[in-house]
Amino acid sequence: MMKPKFLVILAVVLVVLAALSWTTSRTKYSTAEGGGFDSILQESLDVGEVESVKAWLGGSPDSLVELTRSGDGWVVASRWGWPAKEDQVKRLFDDLAGLKGERRASTEEVLADFQIDEEGGLHVVGLASGGSELFHLVVGKTATRGGAFVRQHGSHDVFLTPASLRSSFGVWGDEPQAPDPKRWIDLQVHKAERNEVDRIVLRDGANAVVLAKEFEESKVPEPDADAEEAGGEEATAAVPAVDRTKWTWKPDGDGEFDKNKVDGILGTLCSIYASDVADPANVADYGLDDGARVAELTFADGSTQTVFFGGPATDENRVYFRVGEDGSPAEIYKSTADRIFPDRSELSPTQES
Repeated sequence: MMKPKFLVILAVVLVVLAALSWTTSRTKYSTAEGGGFDSILQESLDVGEVESVKAWLGGSPDSLVELTRSGDGWVVASRWGWPAKEDQVKRLFDDLAGLKGERRASTEEVLADFQIDEEGGLHVVGLASGGSELFHLVVGKTATRGGAFVRQHGSHDVFLTPASLRSSFGVWGDEPQAPDPKRWIDLQVHKAERNEVDRIVLRDGANAVVLAKEFEESKVPEPDADAEEAGGEEATAAVPAVDRTKWTWKPDGDGEFDKNKVDGILGTLCSIYASDVADPANVADYGLDDGARVAELTFADGSTQTVFFGGPATDENRVYFRVGEDGSPAEIYKSTADRIFPDRSELSPTQES
C-alpha cells in the first residue's frame, strides 16, 4: 500500500506535468509574439490578372482541380472545360482579395499540427496569362470557431484567416482530403422559359408523343387609325392576342392529356441539371447517337432544342445525355429520364371511380 507522502509527491508531479503540457500547447498555438492581422498576399495583388487557379492536396498531386478564365467567365479545365459556377468563382476571389489573418505560429515543427505542411496542406496557386506564379498558398484545417489556417508556400508563418478557403474546394472534416472538382461545375445544362415553349415531341424508340400547347386568347384594345386621322376621339377595337401564361395541351389520337402531368415534363425539360459530367473522348460509347430517347422542344420564335438520352452510365442509377447534337456529354439520374418518357397511358387524366 502506497504511503500518503508518496501519493502527495505523485500528485504534485502530475500537476506540474499537466501545467508544462498546457504551457507548451499554449505557446505553440496561441498568437505569435508581434502577431496581429497582417496581409497574407501582396497588397498589390490584382485578382483581375489571375488567368488560372490550381488546387491539389500536397500528398496527392494527381488530385488537381484547375480553373481557367474563358472570355467573361471561367471553366473547370480539369473537367473537360465545363463552365464553372460564377458565384463560386466570385466568392473565391472575394476571399483572396486583401486576404488577411492573425499570425498564430512561425515554426516548422507545428505545420503538420495545422495540416498545413507540404503533404497534408491544400495547395492553391494563382497564375498569370504567361504562366508566372502570382501566389501560392497552403491551406490547413478549419479552425474551431471558423476560418482556416493559411501560410504562403516557402514561409513558416501560419495565419488564421476568416476565409474558408478549404471548404471552397469541397474539403470538409478534420482529415486532409483531395479537392472536389464537381463543387465548381455549373451542372445546370439547359434552362429555358416554359411560357415560350409551344411544342414538345418525345421519341422513345419507335414511339412518339406530340405535346402541343393551345393558348387562351385575350382581347387587347388597338387604336383606330381612321378615327384619329378624321380628328375624332381616339377609338379602339378589341383584337385577339395570345396569353402565353395560360394553356392546355391539345388532345392526340389517344385522347386528352392531364395538364399537371405534362406540365411536369415541361418543367423538367426547361431546367435540366446533370448529376455529373462525362469525358467527351468516350462519347461514342454513351449510346447518344442511337436516338433511343429524344426530346425536342419548339419555341415561340420557331427555334428548337433537342435533348438526347443514351445508355447507362458507370453508376447504373444514371444515364448519359447531352443537349444538342454537339453538346458535351453528362450524366443524369435514370429516374429523371424515366419521368420525361412515361407511357402515353400515364399522361391521360386520372379516371375518377
